[in-house]
Amino acid sequence: MLNCRPMRAMIGCVFLAATVASSSSIVRAQTPAIDPPLAGRPAHFSNIVGAYTIRVSAEPIDVPVEEPIVLRVTITGRGPAKYQPDRKQLKLFPDTWSRDYYVEPVPDEDRRLPEEGTWVFVYRLRPKHQRITAIDGIKLAYYQPSNGNAPGRFQTVYADPIAISVKPRPAAPEIRQDLPVRTAPASFYELPDTAEVLTPWPATPSIPAWLVCVVLLAPPMVTVVGVRCWRTLFPGGPAAPFNRCRPLGKSRSGSYSAPTSANASPFRPRSRRPRRCSTSCGSVA
Repeated sequence: MLNCRPMRAMIGCVFLAATVASSSSIVRAQTPAIDPPLAGRPAHFSNIVGAYTIRVSAEPIDVPVEEPIVLRVTITGRGPAKYQPDRKQLKLFPDTWSRDYYVEPVPDEDRRLPEEGTWVFVYRLRPKHQRITAIDGIKLAYYQPSNGNAPGRFQTVYADPIAISVKPRPAAPEIRQDLPVRTAPASFYELPDTAEVLTPWPATPSIPAWLVCVVLLAPPMVTVVGVRCWRTLFPGGPAAPFNRCRPLGKSRSGSYSAPTSANASPFRPRSRRPRRCSTSCGSVA
């Protein structure tokens, strides 16, 4: 019969090792990020904490002056998520590059793979002169926290230089001498006469005297003629066209009587000639 004690001991050791590994990973994940100290911080510190390396690649490497070179900066390593590589915090290039390159960030082509511990940042370089022979001086300054007996410290790693060749700017194409030239007509180059350009302003138009008299005298004359015509057509006064036979008033006894002077209309015709009412009463006014 086989002895099961060694087998049980082996299984127990494997289970204990797995438990310890999982607990250590949990503790490592829950450990807060270590802030880098302010003392001794380098000027080109990229606000990165952990352990990282840097490498670069460029294409093309044979370009004329001010022609673009695509530079890819790859940073690999591990560290707390709070202090992982970020483009806004990166300080990779030396100050002397302002005399040698035009640097243009290309964030649309960046790649961030924190699960794999890889970050790729893309730039576009344009050399300013022909004296440039290599892309060098790219560095990454980060803080490496304490590990066991080793205290935490700032680290600076440099990328390998890349040799390039900068050629002179290509000359502009020559202009053919036999190109047809279209010129403007001769009148285009002639200066106009000053008397024609600087003409005086036209005089203010004057109003004739007869027109002024007509405008001033016509309204009152039209008014006088209208009044004369009205009085000729209606001699009884202004209310003569509208004056009609008024019905007789009824007294208390029930008989009809002519209206008194108090109820009489103030606009009665001046003519005393009797006239027959056109209404159905048949009375004589």
